[in-house]
Amino acid sequence: MPRDKPPTGSLYPRESMVCFFLFVVELAAVWSMVALIYNTFVVYLPTSREKEEGMLLDPVMCQTTRYVESNECSWWSCMEWCLSSTQPPDSCIHIFTSVRNHGSTIKLNDCDDAHIRECAVLDMDDPMAEFIYDCKADFVCQSLTGIFKCEDPYQPGVEDYQKQRGGSCKNITQMYECSVGNYSEEVYNCGQRKADCLDLEGLFECDNGACREMTEFHCERRCKDIACDKSIIIQSADRIFLGDCASVENNSTESIIWENDEINTLLANCLTIELDADNPENTSYIATDCINGTLLHKADLPKKVNYTKLRELFTSDLGYENRISDGNASNIPFDVDIIIYNETKLKMNHEGCSNTLSEECTKFHREYGKDGRNYTSPSRFPCYYTTKHGDFVAAFLDLDYSHYVFLIMLLVPLIVFIFSCFFCFFCSFMIIVDEQGHMHLRGCYDWFRKPPTEYEKWAKQHQRKKEKREREEMKRRKDHEDWVQQCKEELERRKELNQLQDDSIQPDSMETQTLKDIDIHIY
Repeated sequence: MPRDKPPTGSLYPRESMVCFFLFVVELAAVWSMVALIYNTFVVYLPTSREKEEGMLLDPVMCQTTRYVESNECSWWSCMEWCLSSTQPPDSCIHIFTSVRNHGSTIKLNDCDDAHIRECAVLDMDDPMAEFIYDCKADFVCQSLTGIFKCEDPYQPGVEDYQKQRGGSCKNITQMYECSVGNYSEEVYNCGQRKADCLDLEGLFECDNGACREMTEFHCERRCKDIACDKSIIIQSADRIFLGDCASVENNSTESIIWENDEINTLLANCLTIELDADNPENTSYIATDCINGTLLHKADLPKKVNYTKLRELFTSDLGYENRISDGNASNIPFDVDIIIYNETKLKMNHEGCSNTLSEECTKFHREYGKDGRNYTSPSRFPCYYTTKHGDFVAAFLDLDYSHYVFLIMLLVPLIVFIFSCFFCFFCSFMIIVDEQGHMHLRGCYDWFRKPPTEYEKWAKQHQRKKEKREREEMKRRKDHEDWVQQCKEELERRKELNQLQDDSIQPDSMETQTLKDIDIHIY
């Protein structure tokens, strides 16, 4: 019967399980310790400072006043990755805002011939918008028609000396109309000569690819024919409500603010305006955070205006003179009467940074950085401030959520660290190393070996028989050595005895001693 081959794999396959368990335990200990150290600067300390700042939990209203790209980066409105704030960047964005109390929430009753006019708006900060034409590409700008604002293309993460200049033209015809006083003499014919349009920068009026730069011009929002013959005109960003309503009341107190007298027109600026969901006839509207309520004679108003002229009506001194507010929110107060800070810094949160690494600051700057330039609506949003100082306000504040994140980020790594340390001490007691350098659990040596093969069983039995033969041979040799020693001792004893007899007996009577007188058992 042929013998089995000796095993070639590890005789201790379960030893890898012990190694893997040790690796997981030590990895968990290291990870949890690193997490505790990292969270100290990212979660624990910022959360503590946020609570100590004393931000009021009830939000107020903010409106962006300035959007500034600055090289003085002692502070910033939002920065990706809070740990990078230890080394200020070379450039940053500063957003400033005015802070005031909430306006009124009003209800427009029994509105007839009411509608909401949506004025076209383009997101000029969207680098991937469809109205952007890359004149550096082939056959893109050869038939440009309309008004175009040409500037540098969007190139994130590119050094200034490596950036491409000009050639990215935005079609703003849908949003603006311009009256031009003078053009440049040079004509850039993008249809016939592409090289003329590679570096376009400025405001251009184009006709089928032939573009001329406007040097003297005045542009206004294109939203035309806004009728001013209605009893109520409410502006909500780029939406304008126009309608004849019977009355306006405070939605909270249900007190009447104004009733239609067919003489005056009520103008107000609100954050939102929507149909009243509780009115099945759809003749009532709910408007929130309404300010700058004023009454103007219909006879003094133009019949139709565009968006730009309407903004001038809302911001004119005549509006404040005819205000219907007495300085509180029971009517429709003016913003100057409920102002808290005329201008202060705006930060995304208490730290002015984000750790999500998902371009959250880019979204924040785009949403909260509209300062009303170029006849656009400024950003308007709830914000939080503290009475301890007026240095800045925060756009986001949720202490309950911050406390929840604080506990999760503290307890999870702390529990993992405690358990991993406990298992490290436990393993130092339970895991032993044999003379061959293999690891075993104390008391579980046989469990770590795989079942023996037939050859291993034969080798083990052969080893036992060999050891038995060796023990028997050693016993035989020992018995032989003991017999030889006994023989020597017996010979010595008899020799001494014979010597004594020789000394005591005369020579004539001494008998000759032979070997048969010696009684020795030979084995």
